Amino acid sequence: MSKKEGESGVLLRLSAGARPVPPLADTSKITAAQQIVGAAMGACLSAWFAPFVGTAICNQTEREMMREVLRALGRDSSPETVNCLFWSVRKKLFFLNLTTFIPIAGTAAQVLEVYTVGQFTIYCAIHYENLRDEAGILDAWGLIEKDVLSGERVVRSYEEFSGQTFPAKIQPMFIKAVDKIRDAYRFAERSETFCAVQVAGGNVTRTFLEELKRRCHDVFAKVSASLPADD
Repeated sequence: MSKKEGESGVLLRLSAGARPVPPLADTSKITAAQQIVGAAMGACLSAWFAPFVGTAICNQTEREMMREVLRALGRDSSPETVNCLFWSVRKKLFFLNLTTFIPIAGTAAQVLEVYTVGQFTIYCAIHYENLRDEAGILDAWGLIEKDVLSGERVVRSYEEFSGQTFPAKIQPMFIKAVDKIRDAYRFAERSETFCAVQVAGGNVTRTFLEELKRRCHDVFAKVSASLPADD
C-alpha cells in the first residue's frame, strides 16, 4: 500500500482494490470539495448552543455536504448514492453520533463527525467507481480513520478550507475533546462486540428512519388525496 499527501491536504491511501479515476485526480476539484466540507463544519460549529436541534441540523448538513462534494468531484450525487455513503459511514460512527446529543461537549463530536463524513465521501469519490457498493466502500473507513480522528487536523482543515479562524476560546478544549473521543473510539474498536453493536445500531437506526419517512409520506399522500381538487 502506498501513501501520499495531496496538494489540497487530503491524505490519499491507495490500495489494490481502490484506484483513482483520472478526472477525479484533479487537485482543484478536491480543494473545492474540501471547501464544501469546511463550510459544513462552520455551520455545525455555529449550532453549539442548541444540542438537540444542533444534532438534527448537523445530520441534514452532512447529507447536503455529501451531495455537493460528489457534485464538485463530478460523481453521481443522487439521493440513492448519498444515502448509501451516509449509512455506510454511519455504521462506523453510530456511537459518535450519540455523543452529539450531549450539551456543549456534543459540539466537538458534531464537528468531528461532519469532518470525518466529508473525508470519507471525498476518499470514496476518488477511489471507488461503484459508490453504491456498501460492503466495498466501507473498507475506506479503515484506510482513513487514523488520519481524520485528530483534533489538530480537524482545526487545521477547518481554517484552511473555510477561510475562517477556529474560535480561540474553545480551540484547546475542542482539540482535547476530539482526541479523547478518538482514544475512546480506538479502545472500544478492539472489542468485536462493540463493532458488532455499532453496525447493528446503524442498521436499526437506518431501518427505523426509512420506515418513518415512508409512513409519513403515506400519511401526507392520503391527506393530500382527501383534499378537494381545485376548480
